[in-house]
Amino acid sequence: MTKNYHVCLDVRGALLNWTDRQMKGLLLHDDGRKMSAREARLALMDEIAKGHAVIPCSPCDNFDYSGPGCMGHDLPNSGPLGRGKSNAPPSTEEPKSNG
Repeated sequence: MTKNYHVCLDVRGALLNWTDRQMKGLLLHDDGRKMSAREARLALMDEIAKGHAVIPCSPCDNFDYSGPGCMGHDLPNSGPLGRGKSNAPPSTEEPKSNG
């Protein structure tokens, strides 16, 4: 069975390596306003204080904040590429022989 995974952010990595320009607008206030770089850094420090090594970049109901992040979500009807159901119509051509 194929799994789908959500992207997460390494909190310490962002705090140590991201510039203010990269940090500005990264997170949102509860009312939807973008946080300044300073506000985002403070919010990420709060996440570390909670013991969170990573945070999800989108809603995830199977998330481990201690480090692994998204633990995966089963895709029961995976298509040939493992990306959900195939949208391609069924083939009506017969296989060609090489001989």
